[in-house]
Amino acid sequence: MAGVHLFDVYALDEPIGLGGEEKLIGRINTKSETIPSLYGDTRLFFRHMRFNDDLRRRPDWFDHVEIFEDPLWTDVIPLP
Repeated sequence: MAGVHLFDVYALDEPIGLGGEEKLIGRINTKSETIPSLYGDTRLFFRHMRFNDDLRRRPDWFDHVEIFEDPLWTDVIPLP
């Protein structure tokens, strides 16, 4: 169904230890009827920036965030 609100997207503007606040940065809404597709299931991916890239740009955040091992997405979600 078109015009359906699916998600609100929130993010911190800085680490909490530096006074960061959660802010609404977007809304995900449908613009048309949704249909299943092989392309969407097997080829459609969204690129996300790595948190390590954020830390390179903002080294002052390093002492205020928890660092996790950075697996490749293909290790977590194998492709068919």
